[in-house]
Amino acid sequence: MRTLFDWLEFKDVGDELSLNAAESYVRGAITMYYYAIFSAIREYLVKIKKQYQFLNNKDIHRRVWEYLVSTNDYNENEVGEFLSNTRSVRNLANYDKEHDYDYFIDKLDEIRGDIENIVNSIIFLRDNPSLW
Repeated sequence: MRTLFDWLEFKDVGDELSLNAAESYVRGAITMYYYAIFSAIREYLVKIKKQYQFLNNKDIHRRVWEYLVSTNDYNENEVGEFLSNTRSVRNLANYDKEHDYDYFIDKLDEIRGDIENIVNSIIFLRDNPSLW
């Protein structure tokens, strides 16, 4: 039986990309880290918390992090803050040619410093649905 894809595996892709210092890999790592967290938490919201409003894609990134930072759950707040702070960096990594390489290296270092805690928060939320 095939298991469903775990969005957190995108973090592993980010880890692999971040081993290469080429700018395209650095930008790609930022994108993979962001989508690992965004996709995993969105799936948690829909499948575990039954927050079906997050099936609608309209302005989904903003709506997800705004919801998370407004709850009374520490782990959800932490994930929401990460998404809020990282989304603009992810957009720049995907679309911007004005920021230089050092900017993205610095941002990647910041994201990598936070990513394990954020992943652990999502795993905790998924594994402990009765706590919310």
